[in-house]
Amino acid sequence: MLRLSVSFFGLKRKNSTHVHKFLEGCPLPETLVDDLAGANLKSSTPFFSTMPRYIVAKENRLSTLFFHHALYPAGGARRPYRVVVVRGGRGVRSQPGVAVTLSKSAFEENSCRLYRDPARRPFFYSRPPALAPSRFSHEMRNKDEGKNEASVNSSNVTGQERGMTAKSSRSTEDSLLAPLCGVIESHFLALLKQHAIEEGGGNEMTADPKRAREGTGKTIEEELATLLSGGHGGIMTAEEERDTTVLSPPCSDLVGKLLRNVASLPFSF
Repeated sequence: MLRLSVSFFGLKRKNSTHVHKFLEGCPLPETLVDDLAGANLKSSTPFFSTMPRYIVAKENRLSTLFFHHALYPAGGARRPYRVVVVRGGRGVRSQPGVAVTLSKSAFEENSCRLYRDPARRPFFYSRPPALAPSRFSHEMRNKDEGKNEASVNSSNVTGQERGMTAKSSRSTEDSLLAPLCGVIESHFLALLKQHAIEEGGGNEMTADPKRAREGTGKTIEEELATLLSGGHGGIMTAEEERDTTVLSPPCSDLVGKLLRNVASLPFSF
């Protein structure tokens, strides 16, 4: 049946031992491979603005495993594949003989963009990273963006929990430690809420968050100090009382104060 259709429609079959397959934006651990398994990208130079780049030796096995599962699904293939990865899809394709002219602003904008591999993101549920470098992310961040995120987060909190949570002055960051900070904050928020219910006689509606914050402040400080003081066996020694005349650094939050205490102790961190 296949032979009849090929002869009827006049389809031309190339006499090749490989099946050429073009993939757009395949995630790899560090580098994005433009030339794999002997595929010749130099012959396609008029159509692609990228040059061949090969796999790093340390990532050879992982890259091979990824492409094996991507190219040989459900039982494998009849003939081996030659793969050409197209970075950026249609964006890298240019017609032959046509000179692409970019303005100065467009060239600077493209040069500032960095490729962020989606497979290397710390967590799949975190926000998409900015295209700017990390050292410029705080400067280029829109001020209204943080307000919108704070309003969205506060809309998911009930009225009783809103009184217990303090408004954070720092902007939300999408980093490796962001989910860990969320786990720690939710842990202490649960302790605070439970203590507020106990102070209210077991009724959640009559719980006083201010009294709970004052009562459990010492407990939270001890647990958080144990968590932060891992450099000397998890034991937090009591710091000597300072004179009231000495001005302390302008840091009113509990975490900042504990970090200063731990950093001042010997053999910490």
